[in-house]
Amino acid sequence: MTIQKRLALLLLYSTNCFPIEPPDGWRFPTRNELSEKSLRNSSPTKYTNVVGDLNNDDRTDQAFLFKSTEFKGEGLPVYLSSPSGYVWKVLNKTNCEKEYPSVKLAMGIDSAEPGMYKTACGKGHWECGPNESETLILEAPGIWHFTFESAESIWYWDKNSDEFRQIFISDEPVTTNRPARPLGNCYVY
Repeated sequence: MTIQKRLALLLLYSTNCFPIEPPDGWRFPTRNELSEKSLRNSSPTKYTNVVGDLNNDDRTDQAFLFKSTEFKGEGLPVYLSSPSGYVWKVLNKTNCEKEYPSVKLAMGIDSAEPGMYKTACGKGHWECGPNESETLILEAPGIWHFTFESAESIWYWDKNSDEFRQIFISDEPVTTNRPARPLGNCYVY
């Protein structure tokens, strides 16, 4: 994260000019839920928040990793600017089994800067499907969504469909476009 982004984030939080309340059914993770991955300490946001113009409309958006208040798991809601104001869009949900009531936050997010990225299928991990390409060219910032030391994907704004799309960068896909798959003791949708 650049010094400019850190200063913008600090200013944003210190002045309360962008107050955020989680959407219904979600809450901020506790300190304990962020404690399992020591790698989180290398990020001032503990890899739980991305700030940027995610839909390329010249307005600031925010992505968060939140814990669910309705099921044992976490999700990736985005506070997204729209013509009628700001709306919440939940991009991903990870639902853990009921036997694991105190699951820590498993995923991380970070900013994916505009540029060109080689995708997992472009690296030869599998054959590219009809909605996958060998490279991803980001015109606006995206959301790097990952399991620590494992699967990685980028959520990006597709201006043709006015929706977020997900593309895998590493070779262990768990996606919302496929049936629920196990992620440890959790299931990703």
